[in-house]
Amino acid sequence: NDSEIIVDNLPIEIDSYDDLLQFRTVLTKKIFLKSKIKFGIHVFDQSSNFVNYNFDYDCANNPCTLNNWIENRLEIEEFLSTAFTEIDLRLFKKFAVNSGIRYEHSKLLDKSSISPRFSSAYKVGRNSQISYAYGKYYQTPDVGFDLWYRQNNIHLSNNLTNLDFENSTHHILNYEWSSKGKTIRLEIFDKQYKKLITINSENWHEIKTLSNQGNGYSRGAEIFWRHDQSSDEGGRDIWVAYSYLDSKRKFKQYSSEIIPSFASNHKLTFVYKYGFKLANGAGLNSSLALTATTGYPYYDNWRNVQHESEPYLSFDIGGSFLPNIKDGFMVIFFNISNPFGYRNSFGYQFTDYNTSELNIPEEKLPSSLRSIFIGCFMFFSVDKSK
Repeated sequence: NDSEIIVDNLPIEIDSYDDLLQFRTVLTKKIFLKSKIKFGIHVFDQSSNFVNYNFDYDCANNPCTLNNWIENRLEIEEFLSTAFTEIDLRLFKKFAVNSGIRYEHSKLLDKSSISPRFSSAYKVGRNSQISYAYGKYYQTPDVGFDLWYRQNNIHLSNNLTNLDFENSTHHILNYEWSSKGKTIRLEIFDKQYKKLITINSENWHEIKTLSNQGNGYSRGAEIFWRHDQSSDEGGRDIWVAYSYLDSKRKFKQYSSEIIPSFASNHKLTFVYKYGFKLANGAGLNSSLALTATTGYPYYDNWRNVQHESEPYLSFDIGGSFLPNIKDGFMVIFFNISNPFGYRNSFGYQFTDYNTSELNIPEEKLPSSLRSIFIGCFMFFSVDKSK
């Protein structure tokens, strides 16, 4: 990333380079009749090279003036090594258990973690089952890839061993009924977050440091209904989903629990698909998708006031045509997003401060009001034996 910012009419280089390598493998062994055991490893090797600037302001007088800035060229090296084992047991005809444990070691933090995982399912009827899942999850602070760490006057160093893993605990309870293409699923969940990254000051002019003083929670419910009448010859597929989310977190620059900007309380999704075969064997499919949510929260950091954007509405029309081609495959597809031009807004971002008045905030909008996509995928084979 070769870029720069302007401070007091002077250009400052903020170029950066990120490199990532991942490797995963899983070995599975069947045991007993319908059970199995898994062993796996995951290696995550990341290198991030960037410039970290700290700005020193003098606010003894009004307005504040920039005294100096400190330039730190950093290279964040993270090597996350993970190993896990998991056993899937079918104890009885109606009852199954999945249990496992995961070990992680972070070179960046010089710390290790052990997280248990557990889930179970019980068939309460011929077409229904109830399941429960529990898990402990750990995450290394994403100093390398998350630009927030580079944009908030935070003092960083190559040594971050004073920090700890961010972590969460999940509980999910699920009920599902399915018969003849019809599915109903009810789910409730509770997630608790601990040791989230926070900064030591909300004052924009002060140089900040990091700590793990954050916490939070997410809880909610989801209702899902689907009626799938499709087959190889076509047919319709309809589903409707509604979800409710209650979430608050004390993290990053917020000194108290706030609703995250991505957490809308209510979400409704409707999808309709219909396909059929033509007389010549070609296939034709169409789809309609509608997603509506209540507004997304956004914050005036200077006055500590929460606002909410207008409701979000996404409307998409799509379709595909699959001609019957001998010794090959071809699909022509299209998608039209927001054809009626509904103006979606995710609120405003307050990015600067003036001692006499608040600057006009920047509205967060999608990259385009509406879009049309048309594509074609083709594959042909040649039988050399003929």
